[in-house]
Amino acid sequence: MIGFLIFLTFLMGGLGIYLAFYREREEFRQKIDARVEGLLRSEVADSDEQLQILRSQVLDELSPINRFILKSTWGNALYRLIEQADANLRVHQLLLMSLGLCVLGGGVSWWLRQSIIVTLVIGGLLGAAPFWYVNHRRKKRMEQFLEQLPEALDLIIRALRAGHAFASSLSTVATEMPDPIAKEFCKTFEEQNLGLSLKASLDHLTERVPLLDLRLCVTAILIQRETGGNLTEILDNIAMVIRERFKILGQVQVYTAQGKMSGWIVGILPFAVAFYIHMVNPQYLRLLFTHPWGKMMLGFGLTMQAVGVLIIRRIVDIKV
Repeated sequence: MIGFLIFLTFLMGGLGIYLAFYREREEFRQKIDARVEGLLRSEVADSDEQLQILRSQVLDELSPINRFILKSTWGNALYRLIEQADANLRVHQLLLMSLGLCVLGGGVSWWLRQSIIVTLVIGGLLGAAPFWYVNHRRKKRMEQFLEQLPEALDLIIRALRAGHAFASSLSTVATEMPDPIAKEFCKTFEEQNLGLSLKASLDHLTERVPLLDLRLCVTAILIQRETGGNLTEILDNIAMVIRERFKILGQVQVYTAQGKMSGWIVGILPFAVAFYIHMVNPQYLRLLFTHPWGKMMLGFGLTMQAVGVLIIRRIVDIKV
């Protein structure tokens, strides 16, 4: 009990220090971000140099820890992951959440007198939960973007055939389409208004949205800008290819539904049977948690269970 109170005291003290020193800086960061966004939307900045000045102002406002994180390779990868997920988080906040959950889960497990292996597993799983959430959000957002891409290409094609420039067709997508594709095309349109070249702004778009179909569209647009040709016909063919891929993907999902269901059954059935046995006869499974051989068998069984689920997922995960 004393150990748990000490752990709780350190945890609350750390949270108090964080809130005391970072709350005011967070409010100031939000004001800076709002000001920069207002400058972007009002089209005051009209060159790449001004864009770099605004970016430098925001980076200078960050704390030394944040600057160190963003300059590192792994910090830049986390920043890109959060940006692609469109999560309302910063890199240091994600790291603090992960560390806090890891310490909290490990501390509670240790207070309950669990073994060191169980404590590490619980702490590791809770620590990985924020990263899993951001990655899951990113995956769903990329899928939604890909679903909206053919319709956005059709909208660009209609705007080009009506005599609009390619930049204004991007603005049409940003105003007429829903998020997330509207938000990404709006960023691309604003970057062009700031003076970036079409190639640079489209390259930034493919960095924010790393989809093969979008990269195909960007490559076709850039090649057409240099060599000429009928851009509307090229985009029309790409939109048709993407729709055909969606049809094939739907058929694959139908054919692999049974395998996915098998994976769910294989994963849930042992836990359901163990819960039922525990409710009927609580003493029956006690040796698995008290005897050393029982703990080894339980760990081996859980490991093989996880391996089996991963193998089934790999089999039914067919790329189209």
